[in-house]
Amino acid sequence: MTRVALRRHRDAQIPDPGIDRSGLVMGVDKPDATNTGVLPGISRATVNGNVTLGAGGLLKDKNVHGRVITTGANWRIENCLIDGGASTPGQLVECQVAATSGIIIDSEICSTPANMHWNWNGPTGHNFQVIRCNIHHVTDGVGVFKTSANGGGSGVTYNSGVTVTQSWIHDLAWWSAATGGIVHSDTTTHNDGIQIQGGTSTVITGNTIDAYLAQNFAHWWTVGQDLTEPYTFIAQRSLPTAAPYYGGPFQTIPDRGTGAFATGRYNSGASLAAVMVNRNVGNVSATTITDNWINGGKAAINGGLVRVSGEEFGDVLRNKFDRGQGLDNGTPGGDTTYTVLINSSYVGHVNGGVGTGDKNYYVDDNTEVLFRITG
Repeated sequence: MTRVALRRHRDAQIPDPGIDRSGLVMGVDKPDATNTGVLPGISRATVNGNVTLGAGGLLKDKNVHGRVITTGANWRIENCLIDGGASTPGQLVECQVAATSGIIIDSEICSTPANMHWNWNGPTGHNFQVIRCNIHHVTDGVGVFKTSANGGGSGVTYNSGVTVTQSWIHDLAWWSAATGGIVHSDTTTHNDGIQIQGGTSTVITGNTIDAYLAQNFAHWWTVGQDLTEPYTFIAQRSLPTAAPYYGGPFQTIPDRGTGAFATGRYNSGASLAAVMVNRNVGNVSATTITDNWINGGKAAINGGLVRVSGEEFGDVLRNKFDRGQGLDNGTPGGDTTYTVLINSSYVGHVNGGVGTGDKNYYVDDNTEVLFRITG
């Protein structure tokens, strides 16, 4: 793989980013810790508390210990670390106003051990670009949809306006609860690197999406714990390696207070995807998922929704996979894997590059990844 040198740069069209990463080649230079996130050698001022970013606003070279709420169009976030701080958990970059359009570039977006909560999520909404960002230790890395108040809703068709490129999404934070309906309808979070819940023409290109759960952010229900809601979460080291799928026995960690062993769901059966596609708050079609490195996941790309008449799923091309899918039944490359999952109603209505130079494939041996057809 070719690595390009990062160099100093001034471009009249772009506020000075300090280090120019524009020479990184989409789909060739794999996003990782060396070429995503905040820029090395550039100092950042600290902002404690939430930031409201209005029309035309620029947030640059900041450590934001709070959330960023966008309220207008054509805003820009550049070389910032955004970790939520002590604010109410939610979308670390909220992009839900009707006129929102903006860019998040060369930034790190994460929660931290000091502010852990099951409801921290990465940039969420519509009409925004994520470029060369490092997103981690959140429940969902990127969320794509409009709220019903801003033109979204079941059965509504709208352009999402979301592009995610050359970014690294990894180490998602998995949580469990004592009862269903707290972290999800069941008792665990359903983590997704990118979740599309509504909107057409979403573009996901040239990213690394590692659908493996964070070793140091998983949580358990301790023996003898008070079951009164709201449930209290306790941090622990969940598994000895990055791989999320084990048939058991599950690792047990002594409760730090009493020495009694903890019980818990851990993440052997976690609902986990690198890219999840559904239409909870809007129709989804014409999605572009190309030239990504996509690893892990129960199903790496989960597009099991039923097709709406006249709808084309979009392009799923040249993506590179590992063999860490949780529902892979041991026949790599065949139709019996759960690497890419689509409903039978999409047969003939998705461009998967099957049998061509645009095929999706496993990186270890170039074996083609076929779609798993359900329904």
